[in-house]
Amino acid sequence: MPVELVMHVSRAEDSRLSGSVRSTQDACVREFSGTLEMMRVLEELVPSEPTGRRPDLSGGDGRSLRHTAPEATTDQGGPQ
Repeated sequence: MPVELVMHVSRAEDSRLSGSVRSTQDACVREFSGTLEMMRVLEELVPSEPTGRRPDLSGGDGRSLRHTAPEATTDQGGPQ
């Protein structure tokens, strides 16, 4: 299930990322300082998929948000 997040991020004087994040569905704001703590907070805010299915990565308008690599070619420049 996709989760929409509101995030405020800045760099502290020691160059660490710090800020706050919350789900648009929840008023509880979670503070973080540092990349690892930010990732931990994101892990807590986004529920795991109970069915084991991969989440839908379309942007809601039918376009995929996944990065796709260009088609591989052979030495002669044609498709493999």
